[in-house]
Amino acid sequence: MQKIDWHKRKTFKKASEQEIASVEEILSINFPIDYRGFIKEHNGCSPLDKDVVNINSFRETLNYLLSFGDDNRPIDMLRTYENIKDRLIDNVIPFANDPGGNMFCFDFREQKHEPAIVF
Repeated sequence: MQKIDWHKRKTFKKASEQEIASVEEILSINFPIDYRGFIKEHNGCSPLDKDVVNINSFRETLNYLLSFGDDNRPIDMLRTYENIKDRLIDNVIPFANDPGGNMFCFDFREQKHEPAIVF
């Protein structure tokens, strides 16, 4: 697994189990267990090395992880979803963005418990 060093902003707060469960209920999905644990510790963080996502032989840029329970920030998961849901396919949920505004998403269409990751 790729090691990524994360930057936590000064106002960082961990995502709570209740915040994650609330988003799941609103979106009618269940996030993967490993993501739930990961996002609690890296809620809204950005990688120090922005070119961290390896796709085939290319390194792609990840800007921020979307956050939970921080609806005053533009990177809040629910706020982001509401802003772009008209451009998303049903059961495709964003979890991170790149500097150009593109989204990394969980694709729950085929697998409800182990979604694919799409860009």
